[in-house]
Amino acid sequence: MKTITLTPDASGMVDWPTLSNDKKSVVTIGSFDGMHQGHQAVIRRVAELAEQEQAFSVVVLLDPRPALVHAYAAKHDGQEPPAGTPDTQALTSVDERLRAIDAIGVDYTLIV
Repeated sequence: MKTITLTPDASGMVDWPTLSNDKKSVVTIGSFDGMHQGHQAVIRRVAELAEQEQAFSVVVLLDPRPALVHAYAAKHDGQEPPAGTPDTQALTSVDERLRAIDAIGVDYTLIV
């Protein structure tokens, strides 16, 4: 699995990579915290569909979790949490989620 980290610019825009000009992608997006059976089923289905369609399987992994970002913004006049803000409510680390996604056989994970 290839992992690409994407950082939004000051206006919040992300420069999305082109994975291929010739090959399609099957994509899912989420924070996938906890990587429970439902998360795994969704990601497994992406991998299956990608294989059927001869496409890339792609997971867009949100980090930090949207719940952390929104809670912080609500308490800090709409500001984003500073880099390194601990996510005490997260069930699994990003590394744990990446290992689980890789074990399913995904081609790309884009961390945003």
